[in-house]
Amino acid sequence: MRNINKLGLMAGSALLAVVPPAPAQSPDLQKTLQDQYALTKLSDDRQSVITAGAILTLKVDGLIMVPMSASADPNGNTFKDGDTKITQGAAGKGNDVAKKVGSIWNKVPLVPKAPVATNVDTRKFVAGEKLNATKIVVNPDRSVAFELASYQAYTDANIYYRATLTFRVAKGAPPPPDDKIVSTVAEVFSVAPAETTDTKAQTGAGASQAGAPQGGAPNPAPATPPTAPTQPQYSDIPPPAAPVQTSQYADIPPPPPPPAAPRRIAIGMTFDEVKAIYGEPDNIIELGPKVIYKYKIWKITFVKGKISEAE
Repeated sequence: MRNINKLGLMAGSALLAVVPPAPAQSPDLQKTLQDQYALTKLSDDRQSVITAGAILTLKVDGLIMVPMSASADPNGNTFKDGDTKITQGAAGKGNDVAKKVGSIWNKVPLVPKAPVATNVDTRKFVAGEKLNATKIVVNPDRSVAFELASYQAYTDANIYYRATLTFRVAKGAPPPPDDKIVSTVAEVFSVAPAETTDTKAQTGAGASQAGAPQGGAPNPAPATPPTAPTQPQYSDIPPPAAPVQTSQYADIPPPPPPPAAPRRIAIGMTFDEVKAIYGEPDNIIELGPKVIYKYKIWKITFVKGKISEAE
């Protein structure tokens, strides 16, 4: 009995000796990530933006997203340090296979068509596309889940997409330190701040200060121009005769005025700028953060108050 206890004590000591120390963690990794990737707040029905957050640009391929209206997201998008693209779980891969099989089956002639909505519609997002983060969660195992929304709508139906991307921890590995988690997230996203108004040109006091000499001294007063010498008066000399106007070309009509400059619109213009050119639209369609102005020859799409496309 004594020998058994001694062996158990030795085994326990060996286990304690091989356990690496846990890396130091900051008190709030979630806050660190939210400060870097400012969240976008959506309405409860996910149809409009309440508060705009940072704009994320995807740096790798393979993010599978579902429409905002989808009741579930089966894709299980994951990424870990060292990966070159985002991968999906078994359910997401199965859904993708079902979509392809259903598409091929429906094209076979004289065969009954597959039932509608047997799988979830999806869209694959690739590097360079824009996203918003709507939620960030740090799990107990130190994996991090980002809930994402597409920055713009796609297809003729103007569909916005959503997905969850989990930055997972390698199985059996110790929890990574915070700076390692932050750097892994940066492998997938680059980030720009929320949209801001254009900087206005300096005017008034600001412009005056910009033109002042170094040291804060005021600009010197301009020198008084010299007074012109007084000319003698010659009241007895008549003024010169006015030139005689001839009517040699009176019968030739003046040239027509130059044609008016073409009216132009551009990406980024606002509602008021478009109305100043084309007037009030024939129809207005409002779709959450997206608004469509319809004219006789134009269909102009605004996202968050600015032109995103026109056709």
